[in-house]
Amino acid sequence: MIKSFKDILQTMFNAVVGSTLSDFNIGSVTRTVLEAVASAIEEAYMYLYKFVLKFFISTSEGEWLDRRLEDLGMTRKLGSMAFGIITIGRDAASPIGISIPIGTVFEAENGAQFATTELATLPVGGISVNVSARAVAKGSNANLAAGTELKQIGVAISGIDWAKVVEMTGGMDDETDDDYRNRVPAYFESLGRATEGAIKYAAMTVSGVTGVTVRANYPTKGWFTVYLDSSVDDTLLAAVKEKIDEYRGFCIQYTIERAVRVGVDIKMSINVLSGSDEVLTRQGVIAALTDLVANLEMGEPLYTATIIQTAMNVAGVENVKLTEPTTDTVPEENEILQPDSVEVTVL
Repeated sequence: MIKSFKDILQTMFNAVVGSTLSDFNIGSVTRTVLEAVASAIEEAYMYLYKFVLKFFISTSEGEWLDRRLEDLGMTRKLGSMAFGIITIGRDAASPIGISIPIGTVFEAENGAQFATTELATLPVGGISVNVSARAVAKGSNANLAAGTELKQIGVAISGIDWAKVVEMTGGMDDETDDDYRNRVPAYFESLGRATEGAIKYAAMTVSGVTGVTVRANYPTKGWFTVYLDSSVDDTLLAAVKEKIDEYRGFCIQYTIERAVRVGVDIKMSINVLSGSDEVLTRQGVIAALTDLVANLEMGEPLYTATIIQTAMNVAGVENVKLTEPTTDTVPEENEILQPDSVEVTVL
C-alpha cells in the first residue's frame, strides 16, 4: 500500500508523542525534521510503485513491456515500408527514350517518399511508364490511394513532367503497446499449434500483414488456404510461409493467396428528428455506415436491412430511405467488402 506524505508524517508524530520532542507546531525544529524525512519516504514509495508496475503486462510500457513479453516468447511487430507501383510520365509524347534509374525518389504531399526499385525506360513516343517502387521509410502514412500525385526530388530527370501512384500499400507503423498487449490471448491460444487460431496468429506476427483469414479443406481436403488482407510481394510471401511452417500440422499442406477488396457505394437520405442537429446527425450516420462496412470479415455479406438498421440506431434519425445498394451485397469467399463512398442527404 502506498502511503501519502500526510500519513507518513502522522505516523512519525505518533512515534515521538510522549518524548521530550513534543513541539509539533508548524516551523518547529521537530516538525521540520520529520517533514523532510516524510517527504523522502513518500518519494521512495512512489518510485517503488512505478517500478512494480513495470513487472505487469497490463501496466508496463515500451522497453519494459518488450522485456516482459519476450520472457513469454513474444516479440513486438516492427513497422514495414509500403510498396507498389507508380506511373511516371509526360504531358506530351517523348521525343527520345528517357531512362529512369533504380533509386529515383518521388515524394507525396504528406511527406512520404518512394524510391524506384527497377530500371525503367520511357520509350520514344511514350506518354508514361509504370515502375515498381518502395517507401523510403516504414509507416502507414505511405499507404496512398491510386492517383495520388507525386513530385520528383533529388537529382531531376529531364523530360519527366509528373508521377502518380498506381498502387501503394503494405506500410505499417511499429506495433503500439496496446496492440502488443492485445495479442497476448491469441499468443497463448496459438501455443497448441496446428489450429486455425494458431495459423492466423503466425501470419499476423509478420510485419506488413494487416489481416488474415483461413479457409479449411480448400482447395481440397487436407489443405488450408491463408488469405492475406494486404499487398503481397515475394519478400512478404516468403516471410509468411516461413512463419506458418512453424505452426502447421505434420504433412498438412496449404496455399497463400491475397484477399480481394471489393468496393461498396452507399447512398441514403434521412429525416432528422425535430430539435436534433442536422449536420451532426448526418455525420453520425456516415461514420456508422463506414464502420459497418469496414468491419466486415472476408466473405461476410452486407444486407440492406443491416444498413437501414445501423442508420436508424444513430441518435437524431427519424427515418431513412436507402437508394444504393438496392439489394444485398454478397461477396465471394475470398472477397472483403470495403466502403468506397457513403453519401447521406438530409430531407
